[in-house]
Amino acid sequence: MSSPKCKNYLTSFNLSDQVQTMSQPTTPLRGSLYSTLRLTQHRDIRLLKVVPENRGVVECNIEVVNLDDSPGYTAISYTWGPSTNEEAARGISSQPSRPISCNSHTILVTESLYNLLLRVRDYGIPASRHLWIDALCIDQDNPLERTSQVTMMANIYHSASTVLVWLGEEDEDAGRSFRLIGILGKHCRDCLALITPQKLTQRDEEVTELLGREFDVSYWNSLAKFWQRRYFTRAWIVQEISLARKAIAICGSHVVDWECVINVSRFLTVTSWTRWVSARLGIGTPATHLFNYMVPTIVNANKRARDMGDKNIMLYSLIRGRRFTASDPRDKVYAFLGVAGDSVKGKPRFAPIYGERSVVDTYTSAAIQLLEDSDDMLLLTCSEGEQFQKISPLPSWVPDWSCSRGLGLGITGYKRYSAAGSLLRSLSIDEASLTLTVKGFKVDDIIAKGASKSEIISETDIMNWLCIVQAMPQVYHTGQSRSEVFWRTLITDTGGTPPCHPAPAAFGQGFVLWLTSQYRKVIDEKKNGQTSQLMDEVISTVTGSSSFLQEAHHKQDADDYETTLYHAGHLRPFLTRKNYIGVGSESLTGGNSVWIVCGSPVPLILREADPGTFRILGGSYLHGFMKGEALEENIQFQNVKII
Repeated sequence: MSSPKCKNYLTSFNLSDQVQTMSQPTTPLRGSLYSTLRLTQHRDIRLLKVVPENRGVVECNIEVVNLDDSPGYTAISYTWGPSTNEEAARGISSQPSRPISCNSHTILVTESLYNLLLRVRDYGIPASRHLWIDALCIDQDNPLERTSQVTMMANIYHSASTVLVWLGEEDEDAGRSFRLIGILGKHCRDCLALITPQKLTQRDEEVTELLGREFDVSYWNSLAKFWQRRYFTRAWIVQEISLARKAIAICGSHVVDWECVINVSRFLTVTSWTRWVSARLGIGTPATHLFNYMVPTIVNANKRARDMGDKNIMLYSLIRGRRFTASDPRDKVYAFLGVAGDSVKGKPRFAPIYGERSVVDTYTSAAIQLLEDSDDMLLLTCSEGEQFQKISPLPSWVPDWSCSRGLGLGITGYKRYSAAGSLLRSLSIDEASLTLTVKGFKVDDIIAKGASKSEIISETDIMNWLCIVQAMPQVYHTGQSRSEVFWRTLITDTGGTPPCHPAPAAFGQGFVLWLTSQYRKVIDEKKNGQTSQLMDEVISTVTGSSSFLQEAHHKQDADDYETTLYHAGHLRPFLTRKNYIGVGSESLTGGNSVWIVCGSPVPLILREADPGTFRILGGSYLHGFMKGEALEENIQFQNVKII
């Protein structure tokens, strides 16, 4: 689990000819330092010890050890550059500028690393003073050594007794956020369920007794700011933390067990707090930071998958790591190789080749290898069209991992779905033309699309969606009412904690109450009698009556539904010619078609490029077709070429 800093270093030193990415200024004495500390044996590494109680220049001693001897040490996971946006505004950068002494040689380190070394020296954090820090324990001027040590990174983090997550120096919010994390992280889920944003504003006595002074809005605002720290955006932390035997988080003088951070992350992710936190992060927050509170939960899911030996661990890591960033786009693949372990060893397409392999080649090679290693079409659900592509020119079936937006239906693996039944995959890969040939059949053509979920949530005008529902028959082909079909489709018929499919029936009431609140917002904002009448008519057709406009009695149902709806905000509803409804990529348009493809757990959306050839727009949820129902008809499969 190498730190974000390590990530950035990996960008420059995985290959000898990729040194420009992290142009670290060095001193003339740096080379002579490492010349006396050569790594001559297999699995040799260097460890650093900070000399305590020296109030002058930070002084360190470095020695060579071998991992086979099981040395005790703490591995540092951190970010090279500024820890917060405020630090960046003050001019703090990732360039080394602070001098320290290592074995009597002067070396420059970054501000973030310097602050950590001061904490280690002056306060004894962590208790073990033997540290592994990429910037100092690897000779950054030796490309061959850098490459060799990077290939050992997974072993280095896994062999450490502890991984120290350095979040940077503290600010005015750090103390409050760490105290709240420490308290919340130790409560059971039933206790946490009592704590809601509504009770925060009402100063609920039960929750006040549970949390004490930490049940104050200032603590929760500080908690929201905690997730803005840049550490949570770095792709390399997935490896560093997934491989840790134990991890602790430190911010200045504040320390908390990483398990508490995971528990709080999960709490915020699956409850109505997800909207509360996001609302406070929204103004002036980069898009890559908006969902940082989910990061520990995502990383922990990846750790569990690795521990269970999941055969799709590399693809799952890529999917879960989509929201992260890396200074070199190729690291959005290479950062997860250590987590994937043996499943990627000895496979040249995954080899971290920076100088000779472009980003397009890196992503394409990885996609081909993933397809060859699997027996399904899950990879194709990860390619969602031009709105999710930053790198050009990629074949449409190759996911652009550099895009840091959410991916797919918000469900990793799609194991709850089986749109193609038990039909085995049929796949031919033409590496020369970069085309795929698969077998599938067209279910129907898309004739209308709605606004994305994120657009509805942010703009509050639900007329767009309601008009789509109004165009549907009152009874769907499954025998369900159109209002039930609609609310189930919006959340891919999945809800609850833990998630279950189909979603609980109580979510239907939650949908009605959520729709009520959206309705009132539109009426209050537009204050237009004609619009109000139209909304009444449309909503009445959706729900079957207007009685739902009475005061809500089941606010929790509405909260649960809206929290679930909030996930996968990039999805938009669509309607097909035969009045089938589904959700899919923002890139979809009228004229696209929905296909069942052998080996794909979910229907795929295709756009015809030329007669007989298609571009892929990712996977979809098509209500009534997720369990192989389409195979009950007398259908004819055909070869489909994807470019």
